[in-house]
Amino acid sequence: MPAECKLSADLCAIVDKSREPATKIEKALLATQCRVQAQGGAAYVLALATLMVGMILGLATLRFAGGRFFQEDSQRRFQSAYNLAEAGVDYVFWRLHYGGAHLPLSETVILTTGSFQVNAVDDGNRDRSTVLVTSTGIVGRDRHTIRRVILGLLPYEYARCENSSVVDGEANVSVGNGRGIRANGEVRLTNPSNNVTTGVWATTSITCSGTVTPRYPNAPPIRFPDIDLDYYYYTAANYVYWYYVVFNPIWYPGNKGVVLVFGKVWIKGTYNGIYTVVATDDVSINGNLTPANSSSRLAIIATKKITIEAAAANVEAVLYCHNSEGTGVIGVKGVTTIKGSVSADNVSTDKSTTFNPDPSTNISRLRQLKMPGLQ
Repeated sequence: MPAECKLSADLCAIVDKSREPATKIEKALLATQCRVQAQGGAAYVLALATLMVGMILGLATLRFAGGRFFQEDSQRRFQSAYNLAEAGVDYVFWRLHYGGAHLPLSETVILTTGSFQVNAVDDGNRDRSTVLVTSTGIVGRDRHTIRRVILGLLPYEYARCENSSVVDGEANVSVGNGRGIRANGEVRLTNPSNNVTTGVWATTSITCSGTVTPRYPNAPPIRFPDIDLDYYYYTAANYVYWYYVVFNPIWYPGNKGVVLVFGKVWIKGTYNGIYTVVATDDVSINGNLTPANSSSRLAIIATKKITIEAAAANVEAVLYCHNSEGTGVIGVKGVTTIKGSVSADNVSTDKSTTFNPDPSTNISRLRQLKMPGLQ
C-alpha cells in the first residue's frame, strides 16, 4: 500500500476512534461555549454596572455642583442686598446734610445692581438731633432690611430756628432750596404776606396766614449744642481778644481764622475767606455783611445777643446765639434779607424779613466753621 494511502487510513482510523466518546466531546464543547458565554455575560454586566455607577456619581456631582452654584448665587444676592441696605443709610445721611432734604423722608433708588428703599424719621423724642433710618436693599427676590440711628439736623441747618416758639406778626419770607423755619414749641405766623415755601416744623401746633408750606406739626425737639468756650480758647482759636473788636471787614492772613473775643463785636463789610467769630458779649452787625466770592464763609457765634441793625439790608452768614439759661437772642431791626442761618434761643423781627437757606451750606462746611456740636 502506498505511503499516502496508509496515512489516510490512519487518519480515518483516528477520526473514527474520536467519534467513540462523542458525548464527552460535545459536552466539553458545550461547557467551553457556556464558559465563554458566561464570561461574556459577566463582562457585560460589569460594564453595565460600571456605567450605572458612573452615571450615579456623575449625577451626584452635577447635583452637588448645582447646589453649590445656587447656594453661592443666593449668598451673592443676599450680600448684594445687604450692601444696598447699607448704601441706603449713607444715602439718607447725604440727602439730609448735603442735599437739603426734609424730614420725614421716604425714597426709592433704583441702581443697575438692584435697588434700596429708605424711610427716615426724626428721632428727637428719644435723643435730640438724631434720625432713625430704615433701609431695605433689594436684589431680585432677595431683600435685607437694616435700621440705623444717625446724626440728625442741627439748628444751623435751617434758615430760622428757635429754641422756643416762633411767634411773629411781621411778614416772613423763605424761598429756595433747603429748610425754612423750625421751633421747639409752636409756630404762629399771623401776617397775610407770609411766603414760606421751604417748610415749617414745630413741636406742637402750626398756625399761619399767607403761604406757608409744607407744614410738619408735632415734630420732635431739636438740640441746641452748648458753646464750649474752653474748646475755642484752648484748641480752635487762632486769635484771642480781651476787649471789644471792630471788623470792617474781617480779614486775617491766609484769608481764614477762628477769632475768640471776650467782649463786644461790631462787624460789617465784604469778607474774603473763611472766618468764625466767637463772642462772649453782644455782637452788632451794623452794615451789609456779604462774601466776596462763593468760597468765602462766615459764622458768628455768641452767648448773649446778636443784633442785625437796620443798616444791614443784606446779610450772608451762619448766626448762632445760645446759652445754658436759654436766653440767647438774635434781633433783626430792619427790612433785611438773610441768606444762611439764624438760630437762637429766641429770634425777633421788627420788619418784614427774608430768611433764605443757603443750599451750598452742608455739614462739611459747618464743621470747617467749627460750629458747636460738630467739633
